[in-house]
Amino acid sequence: MLGVNGHVNGAKVNGRRRTFFNPETGRLKVTGHRASSNGNKRKPPSAARRRYFDIGQVSETLGWNVDDVSANAAIYQNLWLMKSRARDLARNNDYVRRSLQIFDNNVIGPLGFTLSCKLRDGNGKTCDRGFRSKLHAAWSRAGKLRNRPTTNGQLTRKDAYSLWFRTLIVDGEVIVIGKPGFGNEARWSLQFIDTARLDHRLNQIAPNGNRIIMGVEVDADDAPVAYWFLNRLPSDLVFPYQSDPQEHQRIEARYVNHTFVVERPGQSRGVSWLASPATRARHLDQFEEAIVVGSRVAASKMGFYVPDENYEGQAPGDEDPSDPAGDLRQDAEPGTFEVIPRGMTVENFDPNYPPGNLEEFQIAILRGIASGIGIDYVSISNNLKGVNYNSLRSGALEQRPIYEGLQNFVIDHFVDWDFRQWGAVQDLNIDAYPGVNRRKLRSMMELDSYGFDGRKWQWVDPEKEGNAEIKAIEMKLKTRAMVIRNKANIEPDQMFQDIADEEAELEELGIETPTIFTKPDASNENESTEEETGETGEAEDDADAILSGDD
Repeated sequence: MLGVNGHVNGAKVNGRRRTFFNPETGRLKVTGHRASSNGNKRKPPSAARRRYFDIGQVSETLGWNVDDVSANAAIYQNLWLMKSRARDLARNNDYVRRSLQIFDNNVIGPLGFTLSCKLRDGNGKTCDRGFRSKLHAAWSRAGKLRNRPTTNGQLTRKDAYSLWFRTLIVDGEVIVIGKPGFGNEARWSLQFIDTARLDHRLNQIAPNGNRIIMGVEVDADDAPVAYWFLNRLPSDLVFPYQSDPQEHQRIEARYVNHTFVVERPGQSRGVSWLASPATRARHLDQFEEAIVVGSRVAASKMGFYVPDENYEGQAPGDEDPSDPAGDLRQDAEPGTFEVIPRGMTVENFDPNYPPGNLEEFQIAILRGIASGIGIDYVSISNNLKGVNYNSLRSGALEQRPIYEGLQNFVIDHFVDWDFRQWGAVQDLNIDAYPGVNRRKLRSMMELDSYGFDGRKWQWVDPEKEGNAEIKAIEMKLKTRAMVIRNKANIEPDQMFQDIADEEAELEELGIETPTIFTKPDASNENESTEEETGETGEAEDDADAILSGDD
Protein backbone atom coordinates (compact mmCIF):
# COMPACT_ATOMS: atom_id res chain seq x y z
CA MET A 1 0.00 0.00 0.00
CA LEU A 2 1.41 3.34 -1.08
CA GLY A 3 1.57 6.08 1.43
CA VAL A 4 2.21 9.77 1.09
CA ASN A 5 4.94 10.64 -1.50
CA GLY A 6 5.06 7.07 -2.72
CA HIS A 7 6.31 5.60 0.55
CA VAL A 8 5.15 2.12 1.46
CA ASN A 9 3.38 2.03 4.79
CA GLY A 10 4.24 -0.74 7.18
CA ALA A 11 2.64 -2.03 10.37
CA LYS A 12 2.01 0.15 13.38
CA VAL A 13 4.51 0.02 16.19
CA ASN A 14 3.32 0.82 19.75
CA GLY A 15 0.14 2.49 18.56
CA ARG A 16 1.25 5.71 16.91
CA ARG A 17 4.67 4.67 15.63
CA ARG A 18 4.74 3.60 11.94
CA THR A 19 7.29 2.13 9.53
CA PHE A 20 7.88 3.68 6.10
CA PHE A 21 9.86 2.30 3.14
CA ASN A 22 11.45 4.72 0.70
CA PRO A 23 12.11 3.05 -2.67
CA GLU A 24 14.58 5.75 -3.66
CA THR A 25 16.89 5.14 -0.70
CA GLY A 26 15.93 1.54 -0.05
CA ARG A 27 15.68 2.16 3.70
CA LEU A 28 13.04 1.68 6.38
CA LYS A 29 12.22 4.56 8.63
CA VAL A 30 10.33 4.35 11.95
CA THR A 31 8.67 7.50 13.17
CA GLY A 32 6.36 8.40 16.02
CA HIS A 33 4.48 11.12 14.14
CA ARG A 34 1.66 10.46 11.67
CA ALA A 35 1.87 11.85 8.14
CA SER A 36 -0.46 14.80 7.61
CA SER A 37 -2.62 15.61 4.63
CA ASN A 38 -0.30 18.51 3.81
CA GLY A 39 2.62 16.23 3.12
CA ASN A 40 5.12 14.22 5.07
CA LYS A 41 5.78 16.97 7.63
CA ARG A 42 6.30 16.16 11.29
CA LYS A 43 5.15 18.34 14.12
CA PRO A 44 7.94 20.28 15.78
CA PRO A 45 9.05 18.75 19.09
CA SER A 46 7.58 20.29 22.19
CA ALA A 47 9.64 22.36 24.62
CA ALA A 48 9.66 19.48 27.08
CA ARG A 49 11.33 17.26 24.45
CA ARG A 50 13.79 19.90 23.34
CA ARG A 51 15.14 20.49 26.86
CA TYR A 52 16.00 18.07 29.56
CA PHE A 53 16.86 20.62 32.30
CA ASP A 54 16.74 24.38 31.84
CA ILE A 55 19.77 24.71 34.04
CA GLY A 56 21.79 22.88 31.39
CA GLN A 57 20.83 25.22 28.53
CA VAL A 58 23.31 27.94 27.58
CA SER A 59 20.61 30.29 26.33
CA GLU A 60 18.77 30.05 29.64
CA THR A 61 21.81 30.71 31.86
CA LEU A 62 23.99 33.26 30.12
CA GLY A 63 26.72 34.47 32.46
CA TRP A 64 26.45 31.44 34.74
CA ASN A 65 29.86 29.95 34.08
CA VAL A 66 30.97 27.28 36.54
CA ASP A 67 33.14 24.18 36.46
CA ASP A 68 32.25 20.91 38.15
CA VAL A 69 35.10 20.04 40.49
CA SER A 70 35.52 17.68 43.41
CA ALA A 71 34.45 18.68 46.89
CA ASN A 72 38.03 19.09 48.08
CA ALA A 73 39.01 21.16 45.03
CA ALA A 74 36.09 23.54 45.57
CA ILE A 75 36.89 23.90 49.27
CA TYR A 76 40.63 24.35 48.73
CA GLN A 77 40.16 27.34 46.42
CA ASN A 78 38.07 29.31 48.92
CA LEU A 79 38.73 27.86 52.38
CA TRP A 80 40.94 30.58 53.87
CA LEU A 81 38.99 33.57 52.52
CA MET A 82 35.62 31.96 53.26
CA LYS A 83 36.62 31.22 56.85
CA SER A 84 37.99 34.73 57.38
CA ARG A 85 34.81 36.38 56.11
CA ALA A 86 32.56 34.08 58.13
CA ARG A 87 34.48 34.95 61.28
CA ASP A 88 34.16 38.64 60.47
CA LEU A 89 30.38 38.27 60.18
CA ALA A 90 30.28 36.41 63.50
CA ARG A 91 32.14 39.30 65.14
CA ASN A 92 30.45 42.29 63.54
CA ASN A 93 27.09 41.35 62.02
CA ASP A 94 24.23 41.67 64.49
CA TYR A 95 21.94 39.23 62.68
CA VAL A 96 24.61 36.54 62.50
CA ARG A 97 25.37 36.97 66.19
CA ARG A 98 21.66 36.68 66.91
CA SER A 99 21.56 33.47 64.87
CA LEU A 100 24.41 31.99 66.90
CA GLN A 101 22.57 32.83 70.12
CA ILE A 102 19.38 31.18 68.86
CA PHE A 103 21.22 28.03 67.80
CA ASP A 104 23.09 27.83 71.10
CA ASN A 105 19.96 28.40 73.15
CA ASN A 106 17.89 25.76 71.34
CA VAL A 107 20.45 23.09 70.46
CA ILE A 108 22.81 23.14 73.44
CA GLY A 109 20.31 24.74 75.79
CA PRO A 110 20.86 26.36 79.19
CA LEU A 111 21.84 23.06 80.84
CA GLY A 112 23.66 21.23 78.06
CA PHE A 113 23.04 17.50 77.66
CA THR A 114 21.95 15.25 80.52
CA LEU A 115 23.40 11.75 80.87
CA SER A 116 20.78 9.00 80.99
CA CYS A 117 22.02 5.67 82.37
CA LYS A 118 19.85 2.73 81.29
CA LEU A 119 21.80 -0.13 82.84
CA ARG A 120 19.51 -2.69 84.50
CA ASP A 121 20.16 -4.27 87.89
CA GLY A 122 20.77 -7.95 88.55
CA ASN A 123 17.19 -9.06 87.87
CA GLY A 124 17.16 -7.19 84.58
CA LYS A 125 13.79 -5.56 85.29
CA THR A 126 14.55 -2.19 86.84
CA CYS A 127 17.24 0.42 86.41
CA ASP A 128 20.25 0.17 88.68
CA ARG A 129 19.44 3.33 90.63
CA GLY A 130 22.42 3.21 92.93
CA PHE A 131 24.95 2.97 90.11
CA ARG A 132 23.06 5.52 88.06
CA SER A 133 23.03 8.18 90.77
CA LYS A 134 26.75 7.76 91.48
CA LEU A 135 27.65 7.80 87.79
CA HIS A 136 25.59 10.94 87.17
CA ALA A 137 27.24 12.64 90.12
CA ALA A 138 30.73 11.72 88.87
CA TRP A 139 30.01 12.89 85.31
CA SER A 140 28.50 16.15 86.58
CA ARG A 141 31.41 16.76 88.92
CA ALA A 142 33.97 16.22 86.16
CA GLY A 143 32.28 18.91 84.07
CA LYS A 144 32.55 21.71 86.62
CA LEU A 145 34.93 24.59 86.06
CA ARG A 146 37.13 23.80 89.06
CA ASN A 147 37.85 20.32 87.68
CA ARG A 148 39.10 21.68 84.32
CA PRO A 149 37.13 19.78 81.68
CA THR A 150 39.16 21.83 79.16
CA THR A 151 42.93 22.19 79.31
CA ASN A 152 42.93 25.99 79.63
CA GLY A 153 40.63 25.85 82.68
CA GLN A 154 38.33 28.55 81.26
CA LEU A 155 35.29 26.48 80.28
CA THR A 156 32.78 24.22 81.96
CA ARG A 157 31.58 21.21 80.00
CA LYS A 158 28.44 23.09 78.99
CA ASP A 159 30.59 26.04 77.84
CA ALA A 160 32.75 23.63 75.85
CA TYR A 161 29.70 22.24 74.07
CA SER A 162 28.52 25.76 73.22
CA LEU A 163 31.96 26.71 71.87
CA TRP A 164 32.10 23.49 69.88
CA PHE A 165 28.75 24.15 68.21
CA ARG A 166 29.38 27.83 67.51
CA THR A 167 32.74 26.98 65.94
CA LEU A 168 31.05 24.35 63.78
CA ILE A 169 28.60 26.96 62.46
CA VAL A 170 31.15 29.71 61.78
CA ASP A 171 34.18 27.69 60.61
CA GLY A 172 32.22 24.79 59.20
CA GLU A 173 34.41 22.42 61.18
CA VAL A 174 35.69 22.04 64.72
CA ILE A 175 38.77 20.29 66.08
CA VAL A 176 39.17 19.03 69.64
CA ILE A 177 42.13 17.00 70.92
CA GLY A 178 41.52 14.61 73.80
CA LYS A 179 44.09 14.62 76.60
CA PRO A 180 44.09 11.32 78.53
CA GLY A 181 46.27 11.45 81.62
CA PHE A 182 45.74 15.19 82.07
CA GLY A 183 46.52 16.54 85.53
CA ASN A 184 42.94 16.97 86.78
CA GLU A 185 40.80 14.67 88.91
CA ALA A 186 39.27 12.87 85.93
CA ARG A 187 42.62 12.49 84.14
CA TRP A 188 40.81 13.57 80.99
CA SER A 189 40.46 16.99 79.40
CA LEU A 190 39.67 18.64 76.06
CA GLN A 191 41.84 21.01 74.06
CA PHE A 192 40.24 23.15 71.35
CA ILE A 193 42.39 23.79 68.28
CA ASP A 194 41.90 26.70 65.88
CA THR A 195 40.86 25.09 62.60
CA ALA A 196 43.13 27.53 60.76
CA ARG A 197 46.08 25.61 62.17
CA LEU A 198 45.10 22.55 60.13
CA ASP A 199 47.25 23.48 57.13
CA HIS A 200 45.03 23.46 54.03
CA ARG A 201 48.11 24.17 51.89
CA LEU A 202 49.66 20.83 52.78
CA ASN A 203 48.74 18.46 49.93
CA GLN A 204 51.23 15.69 49.24
CA ILE A 205 52.08 12.03 49.70
CA ALA A 206 53.20 11.22 53.25
CA PRO A 207 56.42 9.24 53.86
CA ASN A 208 54.29 6.18 54.78
CA GLY A 209 52.43 6.30 51.45
CA ASN A 210 49.22 7.90 52.75
CA ARG A 211 47.75 10.96 51.10
CA ILE A 212 47.67 14.31 52.88
CA ILE A 213 44.68 16.39 51.74
CA MET A 214 44.51 19.92 53.15
CA GLY A 215 46.35 18.80 56.28
CA VAL A 216 44.35 15.59 56.80
CA GLU A 217 46.29 12.38 56.31
CA VAL A 218 44.01 9.62 54.96
CA ASP A 219 44.53 5.98 54.06
CA ALA A 220 43.40 4.07 50.98
CA ASP A 221 39.79 4.10 52.30
CA ASP A 222 39.82 7.90 52.80
CA ALA A 223 39.69 7.35 56.57
CA PRO A 224 41.65 9.92 58.62
CA VAL A 225 44.90 8.54 60.04
CA ALA A 226 46.55 11.70 61.36
CA TYR A 227 46.30 15.49 61.28
CA TRP A 228 49.09 17.92 60.39
CA PHE A 229 48.84 21.14 62.41
CA LEU A 230 50.88 24.29 62.02
CA ASN A 231 52.90 25.07 65.12
CA ARG A 232 51.77 28.68 64.84
CA LEU A 233 49.24 30.58 62.79
CA PRO A 234 50.70 32.59 59.90
CA SER A 235 48.80 35.68 61.07
CA ASP A 236 50.15 35.53 64.64
CA LEU A 237 53.33 37.53 64.18
CA VAL A 238 53.11 39.53 67.40
CA PHE A 239 52.58 36.84 70.01
CA PRO A 240 55.57 34.79 71.18
CA TYR A 241 55.82 31.04 70.58
CA GLN A 242 58.30 28.41 71.61
CA SER A 243 60.86 27.98 68.88
CA ASP A 244 60.36 24.78 66.91
CA PRO A 245 62.39 23.86 63.83
CA GLN A 246 59.44 21.86 62.49
CA GLU A 247 56.64 23.73 60.74
CA HIS A 248 54.01 21.05 61.41
CA GLN A 249 53.00 18.78 64.25
CA ARG A 250 51.51 15.39 63.37
CA ILE A 251 48.84 14.04 65.77
CA GLU A 252 47.22 10.65 65.35
CA ALA A 253 43.53 10.61 64.53
CA ARG A 254 42.58 8.54 67.59
CA TYR A 255 43.20 11.58 69.80
CA VAL A 256 41.47 14.08 67.48
CA ASN A 257 37.77 14.85 67.12
CA HIS A 258 37.41 16.57 63.74
CA THR A 259 33.76 17.17 62.94
CA PHE A 260 32.07 18.78 59.95
CA VAL A 261 28.90 18.26 57.93
CA VAL A 262 29.70 15.98 54.99
CA GLU A 263 27.87 17.38 51.97
CA ARG A 264 29.67 15.47 49.21
CA PRO A 265 31.57 12.16 48.99
CA GLY A 266 35.30 12.40 49.53
CA GLN A 267 35.08 15.66 51.47
CA SER A 268 38.01 16.20 53.87
CA ARG A 269 37.30 19.68 55.28
CA GLY A 270 34.17 21.52 56.36
CA VAL A 271 32.36 24.48 54.82
CA SER A 272 31.09 27.36 56.94
CA TRP A 273 27.34 27.33 57.48
CA LEU A 274 27.48 31.08 56.80
CA ALA A 275 28.90 30.62 53.29
CA SER A 276 25.48 30.70 51.63
CA PRO A 277 23.93 33.72 53.42
CA ALA A 278 27.23 35.61 53.76
CA THR A 279 26.74 37.69 50.60
CA ARG A 280 23.26 38.81 51.65
CA ALA A 281 24.49 39.63 55.15
CA ARG A 282 27.30 41.73 53.70
CA HIS A 283 24.91 43.52 51.34
CA LEU A 284 22.59 44.30 54.25
CA ASP A 285 25.49 45.73 56.24
CA GLN A 286 26.51 48.00 53.36
CA PHE A 287 22.92 48.99 52.67
CA GLU A 288 22.29 49.98 56.28
CA GLU A 289 25.54 51.95 56.33
CA ALA A 290 24.50 53.81 53.19
CA ILE A 291 21.09 54.50 54.70
CA VAL A 292 22.68 55.96 57.83
CA VAL A 293 25.04 58.18 55.84
CA GLY A 294 22.24 59.29 53.53
CA SER A 295 19.95 60.03 56.45
CA ARG A 296 22.63 62.12 58.15
CA VAL A 297 23.15 64.09 54.96
CA ALA A 298 19.39 64.56 54.57
CA ALA A 299 19.07 65.71 58.18
CA SER A 300 21.68 68.39 57.57
CA LYS A 301 19.51 70.04 54.84
CA MET A 302 22.42 71.48 52.93
CA GLY A 303 22.25 74.03 50.10
CA PHE A 304 24.42 75.79 47.56
CA TYR A 305 25.00 79.42 46.64
CA VAL A 306 24.50 79.78 42.89
CA PRO A 307 25.81 82.99 41.23
CA ASP A 308 23.54 84.59 38.63
CA GLU A 309 24.29 86.99 35.78
CA ASN A 310 24.38 89.96 38.19
CA TYR A 311 27.19 88.51 40.28
CA GLU A 312 30.39 90.49 39.78
CA GLY A 313 32.63 88.72 42.27
CA GLN A 314 34.90 85.75 41.80
CA ALA A 315 33.22 82.38 41.96
CA PRO A 316 34.98 79.48 43.73
CA GLY A 317 37.39 77.75 41.37
CA ASP A 318 37.59 80.52 38.77
CA GLU A 319 41.32 81.09 39.25
CA ASP A 320 42.53 77.65 40.25
CA PRO A 321 40.12 74.68 40.40
CA SER A 322 42.39 72.99 42.90
CA ASP A 323 42.37 75.98 45.25
CA PRO A 324 39.32 76.00 47.54
CA ALA A 325 40.34 79.28 49.22
CA GLY A 326 37.63 81.20 47.48
CA ASP A 327 34.82 78.92 48.66
CA LEU A 328 31.85 80.78 50.07
CA ARG A 329 30.62 78.83 53.09
CA GLN A 330 28.20 79.49 55.90
CA ASP A 331 27.17 77.35 58.88
CA ALA A 332 23.45 77.14 59.61
CA GLU A 333 22.15 77.42 63.17
CA PRO A 334 18.62 76.70 64.41
CA GLY A 335 16.26 79.70 64.50
CA THR A 336 18.55 82.12 62.57
CA PHE A 337 18.11 84.00 59.28
CA GLU A 338 21.09 85.05 57.22
CA VAL A 339 21.58 87.57 54.40
CA ILE A 340 22.96 85.93 51.28
CA PRO A 341 25.59 87.77 49.18
CA ARG A 342 24.42 90.08 46.42
CA GLY A 343 24.05 88.31 43.09
CA MET A 344 23.62 84.88 44.72
CA THR A 345 20.66 82.53 44.87
CA VAL A 346 20.27 79.53 47.17
CA GLU A 347 19.58 76.05 45.76
CA ASN A 348 18.51 73.43 48.30
CA PHE A 349 20.00 69.95 48.35
CA ASP A 350 17.67 67.23 49.68
CA PRO A 351 18.70 63.59 49.07
CA ASN A 352 15.28 62.37 50.31
CA TYR A 353 16.47 59.78 52.83
CA PRO A 354 15.53 57.29 54.16
CA PRO A 355 13.74 55.73 51.18
CA GLY A 356 10.15 54.56 51.53
CA ASN A 357 10.87 50.91 50.66
CA LEU A 358 13.50 50.46 53.38
CA GLU A 359 11.49 47.98 55.46
CA GLU A 360 10.47 45.85 52.47
CA PHE A 361 14.09 45.55 51.35
CA GLN A 362 15.30 44.59 54.82
CA ILE A 363 12.57 41.95 55.17
CA ALA A 364 13.48 40.40 51.81
CA ILE A 365 17.20 40.24 52.64
CA LEU A 366 16.60 38.92 56.16
CA ARG A 367 14.33 36.17 54.87
CA GLY A 368 17.10 35.03 52.57
CA ILE A 369 19.64 35.10 55.42
CA ALA A 370 17.28 33.19 57.72
CA SER A 371 16.68 30.53 55.06
CA GLY A 372 20.40 30.15 54.40
CA ILE A 373 21.30 29.76 58.06
CA GLY A 374 18.31 27.58 58.94
CA ILE A 375 16.41 29.80 61.39
CA ASP A 376 12.92 31.22 60.98
CA TYR A 377 12.64 34.86 60.00
CA VAL A 378 10.67 35.90 63.10
CA SER A 379 13.43 34.75 65.44
CA ILE A 380 16.38 36.23 63.59
CA SER A 381 14.69 39.60 62.97
CA ASN A 382 12.93 39.99 66.35
CA ASN A 383 9.95 41.13 64.29
CA LEU A 384 6.57 39.88 65.52
CA LYS A 385 4.62 42.23 63.27
CA GLY A 386 1.69 40.41 61.70
CA VAL A 387 2.32 37.22 63.71
CA ASN A 388 -0.68 35.42 65.17
CA TYR A 389 -1.13 32.22 67.13
CA ASN A 390 -1.47 29.97 64.08
CA SER A 391 1.60 31.33 62.32
CA LEU A 392 3.64 31.17 65.53
CA ARG A 393 2.55 27.57 66.09
CA SER A 394 3.33 26.63 62.50
CA GLY A 395 6.79 28.19 62.73
CA ALA A 396 7.52 26.34 65.97
CA LEU A 397 6.44 23.02 64.45
CA GLU A 398 8.72 23.67 61.49
CA GLN A 399 11.75 24.74 63.53
CA ARG A 400 11.81 22.28 66.43
CA PRO A 401 12.62 19.18 64.35
CA ILE A 402 15.60 21.09 62.96
CA TYR A 403 16.88 21.77 66.48
CA GLU A 404 16.25 18.15 67.51
CA GLY A 405 18.19 16.90 64.50
CA LEU A 406 21.09 19.20 65.38
CA GLN A 407 21.00 17.97 68.97
CA ASN A 408 21.37 14.41 67.73
CA PHE A 409 24.25 15.52 65.51
CA VAL A 410 26.10 17.08 68.45
CA ILE A 411 25.48 14.02 70.62
CA ASP A 412 26.57 11.52 67.98
CA HIS A 413 29.69 13.37 66.87
CA PHE A 414 31.03 14.93 70.07
CA VAL A 415 29.15 14.33 73.33
CA ASP A 416 29.21 10.54 72.96
CA TRP A 417 32.90 10.62 71.99
CA ASP A 418 33.73 12.75 75.02
CA PHE A 419 31.82 10.47 77.40
CA ARG A 420 33.28 7.23 76.07
CA GLN A 421 36.82 8.59 76.27
CA TRP A 422 36.15 9.79 79.80
CA GLY A 423 34.69 6.39 80.76
CA ALA A 424 37.68 4.51 79.32
CA VAL A 425 40.05 6.64 81.38
CA GLN A 426 37.99 6.13 84.56
CA ASP A 427 38.33 2.37 84.17
CA LEU A 428 41.99 2.86 85.11
CA ASN A 429 41.58 5.97 87.26
CA ILE A 430 40.49 4.05 90.35
CA ASP A 431 41.44 6.81 92.79
CA ALA A 432 38.74 9.14 91.47
CA TYR A 433 35.02 8.61 92.03
CA PRO A 434 35.32 5.60 94.37
CA GLY A 435 31.54 5.09 94.43
CA VAL A 436 31.36 4.27 90.71
CA ASN A 437 31.50 0.53 90.07
CA ARG A 438 34.06 0.04 87.27
CA ARG A 439 32.68 -3.35 86.25
CA LYS A 440 29.22 -1.87 85.75
CA LEU A 441 30.75 1.08 83.94
CA ARG A 442 32.45 -1.25 81.47
CA SER A 443 29.24 -3.23 81.07
CA MET A 444 27.25 -0.07 80.38
CA MET A 445 29.77 1.00 77.73
CA GLU A 446 29.78 -2.39 76.05
CA LEU A 447 25.99 -2.62 75.94
CA ASP A 448 25.49 1.05 75.00
CA SER A 449 23.08 1.25 77.94
CA TYR A 450 23.15 5.01 78.15
CA GLY A 451 22.04 8.07 76.25
CA PHE A 452 21.87 11.84 76.39
CA ASP A 453 18.88 14.14 76.54
CA GLY A 454 18.94 17.67 75.19
CA ARG A 455 16.80 20.68 75.78
CA LYS A 456 13.01 20.27 75.50
CA TRP A 457 10.41 22.88 74.59
CA GLN A 458 7.10 23.79 76.11
CA TRP A 459 4.12 24.05 73.81
CA VAL A 460 2.69 27.37 72.74
CA ASP A 461 -0.46 26.52 74.74
CA PRO A 462 0.68 24.46 77.79
CA GLU A 463 -2.86 23.75 79.02
CA LYS A 464 -3.96 22.14 75.76
CA GLU A 465 -0.75 20.19 75.52
CA GLY A 466 -1.08 18.93 79.09
CA ASN A 467 -4.64 17.74 78.52
CA ALA A 468 -3.54 15.99 75.33
CA GLU A 469 -0.74 14.20 77.19
CA ILE A 470 -3.18 13.05 79.92
CA LYS A 471 -5.58 11.69 77.31
CA ALA A 472 -2.72 9.88 75.51
CA ILE A 473 -1.67 8.21 78.79
CA GLU A 474 -5.26 7.16 79.52
CA MET A 475 -5.59 5.65 76.05
CA LYS A 476 -2.29 3.78 76.46
CA LEU A 477 -0.78 5.68 73.54
CA LYS A 478 2.01 7.03 75.73
CA THR A 479 3.64 6.19 79.02
CA ARG A 480 4.44 8.58 81.82
CA ALA A 481 8.10 7.89 81.16
CA MET A 482 7.76 9.03 77.55
CA VAL A 483 6.08 12.25 78.62
CA ILE A 484 8.69 12.97 81.30
CA ARG A 485 11.62 12.41 78.91
CA ASN A 486 9.97 14.70 76.39
CA LYS A 487 9.36 17.45 78.94
CA ALA A 488 12.48 17.58 81.08
CA ASN A 489 16.10 16.48 81.15
CA ILE A 490 15.59 13.90 83.87
CA GLU A 491 15.03 10.16 84.08
CA PRO A 492 11.46 9.07 84.95
CA ASP A 493 12.46 6.98 87.97
CA GLN A 494 14.40 9.95 89.28
CA MET A 495 11.29 12.13 88.98
CA PHE A 496 9.17 9.46 90.66
CA GLN A 497 11.65 9.32 93.52
CA ASP A 498 11.63 13.12 93.78
CA ILE A 499 7.82 13.11 93.92
CA ALA A 500 7.84 10.44 96.65
CA ASP A 501 10.43 12.38 98.66
CA GLU A 502 8.43 15.58 98.28
CA GLU A 503 5.17 13.99 99.41
CA ALA A 504 6.89 12.38 102.38
CA GLU A 505 8.37 15.71 103.42
CA LEU A 506 5.03 17.51 103.03
CA GLU A 507 3.32 14.82 105.10
CA GLU A 508 5.96 15.14 107.79
CA LEU A 509 5.41 18.89 107.91
CA GLY A 510 1.63 18.49 107.97
CA ILE A 511 1.04 20.23 104.65
CA GLU A 512 -1.93 18.98 102.66
CA THR A 513 -1.87 19.09 98.88
CA PRO A 514 -4.98 19.00 96.66
CA THR A 515 -5.63 16.02 94.46
CA ILE A 516 -5.22 16.87 90.78
CA PHE A 517 -6.96 15.31 87.80
CA THR A 518 -9.47 13.34 89.90
CA LYS A 519 -12.63 12.51 87.99
CA PRO A 520 -15.93 12.10 89.92
CA ASP A 521 -17.63 8.71 89.75
CA ALA A 522 -20.72 8.97 87.52
CA SER A 523 -22.65 6.40 89.60
CA ASN A 524 -22.27 8.52 92.71
CA GLU A 525 -23.09 11.76 90.98
CA ASN A 526 -26.60 12.01 92.48
CA GLU A 527 -25.34 11.19 95.97
CA SER A 528 -22.65 13.81 95.65
CA THR A 529 -25.25 16.34 94.56
CA GLU A 530 -27.45 15.53 97.56
CA GLU A 531 -24.52 15.79 99.94
CA GLU A 532 -23.50 19.11 98.45
CA THR A 533 -27.11 20.31 98.77
CA GLY A 534 -27.21 19.28 102.39
CA GLU A 535 -23.91 20.93 103.15
CA THR A 536 -25.11 24.06 101.44
CA GLY A 537 -28.28 24.05 103.58
CA GLU A 538 -26.27 23.63 106.75
CA ALA A 539 -23.99 26.46 105.72
CA GLU A 540 -27.00 28.71 105.07
CA ASP A 541 -28.43 27.82 108.54
CA ASP A 542 -25.08 28.71 110.14
CA ALA A 543 -25.06 32.03 108.32
CA ASP A 544 -28.61 32.84 109.52
CA ALA A 545 -27.62 32.03 113.08
CA ILE A 546 -24.62 34.34 112.90
CA LEU A 547 -26.71 37.16 111.52
CA SER A 548 -29.36 36.70 114.22
CA GLY A 549 -26.78 36.59 116.96
CA ASP A 550 -27.51 32.99 118.04
CA ASP A 551 -24.60 30.79 119.06
